[in-house]
Formats: sequence, C-alpha cells, structure tokens
Amino acid sequence: VMRRLRQTGRRDAPSTGPGGGAAPAAETDGEIVAVNGTLPACPPDHVESILSRYGQVSTVKAKVAEHGFASFEADLARLREFRRLCPDTTLRLDANAGYTPAEAVEVCSAFADFDLQYFEQPVPEVEQLAELREELARRGLPIVIAADESIRKAEDPLRVAELGAAEVIIVKVQPLGGIGAALDVISTSGLPAVVSSALESSVGLAAGAELAARLPRTDRSRDILGDRVACGLGTGRLFTADVVAEDEALTPIDGTIAVKRIVPDPDRLQQLAVDPGRYEWWAGRLQNCWNALRGSTELG
Repeated sequence: VMRRLRQTGRRDAPSTGPGGGAAPAAETDGEIVAVNGTLPACPPDHVESILSRYGQVSTVKAKVAEHGFASFEADLARLREFRRLCPDTTLRLDANAGYTPAEAVEVCSAFADFDLQYFEQPVPEVEQLAELREELARRGLPIVIAADESIRKAEDPLRVAELGAAEVIIVKVQPLGGIGAALDVISTSGLPAVVSSALESSVGLAAGAELAARLPRTDRSRDILGDRVACGLGTGRLFTADVVAEDEALTPIDGTIAVKRIVPDPDRLQQLAVDPGRYEWWAGRLQNCWNALRGSTELG
C-alpha cells in the first residue's frame, strides 16, 4: 500500500488536538454520519433481537460465508428472516473473501433475490473479482461488487479500479495510512467509497467519521449508495469498554454518529492497560511501522 501511495498521494495520520485527542477539521466538526447495522452469522430467530441493538437504521450489512459455502443454506434462512422483518431496509452482504469463484457465482444467483445494495469481497483475489463481475454481467445478475480486503490488504490498492474489479471500494483509515492517504485512494480510483471500521476504539472511529464526512459526493456514488452513504462505523457497540468516558463514546444512536473531537479518559486508559509484555510487543510493532514509513518516505 505505502509503495503505491508514494506515487499517487500522501501519508498522514488523523489530526490531533491537545491531550492526544483526534480533532476534526473545522468544516466537518459536528456533522452527522449515517452508519449501518451489522447482522452476524446467527440463527434466524436471533435476527430481530440483534437488529434491535442498533435502533432505527436505514442500512444493514449481513455477514455471510462464515464457513465458506458450507454456510450457504444457513445464510439464506437468516436473510429470508431479515427481509421478512425489514422489507424496506437497504441490505449489504459481506463474505470476507469466503467463496471460490464458482461458489460466488452460485450464491449470487440466489442472493440477487434480496435486493442488495452491494456484495462485499465475495472472492479473495482482485483478478477473481474482475472475472466475477464479467460473469454476473453475462448472466444478467444486477449485483454490485464492492472491494474491501483487496483495498486495505493489497500492496496496490488501486489495482481494483485499474482492472474494473469492483464498483464500490471500502476504505479504512488506519490500514491505508490516515485520512489524507485514504482520500487519495478514493480520488485516484474514481470509485464510490464507503468508510468502515477496523474495530477501533472511539479514537479510531472519530478519524473514520471525519473521513466519512469528507467523502466526495458524485453522481456515480448517489446512483449506487444513495444521497446519504451509511458507513460501517457503528462497531462501538461490539465492545464492552472504551478508552473514553461513556457519554463521549462514538456509539450510534438510531443509525448515526457525530463527527467530533475525542479525548481518551485517563482513568479508562489505566483500567484498560495491557500487561507489560503485551505493551512491549505493541511498542516494538509501532517502532517497526515507523521505521518502514520513514524508509518509504526516504525512498520516495
């Protein structure tokens, strides 16, 4: 990722304010960002209770392929129950690259009946995504393909656009190197983007919210994603604790979060501190990342 961004853009981190808090830009501070609910793999009779945690949301992302193609029938049953409960809610699917190309074609034929906004990363490789799109078009299946792992885990995050492998890209601030770097990927790819979480605390979610507020609004994006893009930043509800005070946590209220400055709470930081061995491991990892970034900049 960093090698390609040397050629096309910049690398940065979210802006910070006093005390280390992530500070939004003046033009985005206070904006409201729509977020999607998440429906994990679960029995159909759990769907309603899980969705109730999110309140009123306009969009839900359902996880599929937990065990690859072996989960197909269970996924179908869960999606049927979802559509029974939420006939008008926008639905996205995310397979986390869980299918082979042949399996992906088969499941797309069935999933097309659920009126999807997009299907995220059904197969692992960029080339497979491109071939899948061609096959879906040949069969007349109107399914939009989105790329996630092929963006954030790829050495070249722009190859998806170059091969026409997806119509939507999923961007995550931290894996791409910061808000500015993520905006560069979005701008250079020319594809509609959805901001998603990499399972961060509210500090990381604040950076994601700012990026979401700065997404380009294009006709192409509106055609696929609507006027208000629901982003995958509602993951604060998945955690039992956060590094900020409870009333400051970026947990969604009826499908939205606010763009705002986040400052970690010292007492929470102390309560959630890792053991010394784990601290040293993370400190070493951060040092290695810094060395790699510094070397990348010098080479560029």
